[in-house]
Amino acid sequence: MVAVRPGPPDARIPCPLCGDLIHPVAGKCKHCKADLTAYRATRPAANAPLPALNHTAPSNGQIHAPTAHAVPPPHD
Repeated sequence: MVAVRPGPPDARIPCPLCGDLIHPVAGKCKHCKADLTAYRATRPAANAPLPALNHTAPSNGQIHAPTAHAVPPPHD
């Protein structure tokens, strides 16, 4: 099995301390030598659970966006 990477292998993000570009999974900034493991653990988005998606169809068979208004009956 082949592992799938989330982005291109040369993707870089800014260091939270010095701002220079580093690898997203780096444990230490190669520019300012800061230990990044503590910063990665405190990022709320990295540890937040993803919301559940509700993909159930309406019981009346009419399919529309979940945020749309009710579908009116057809005109005669």
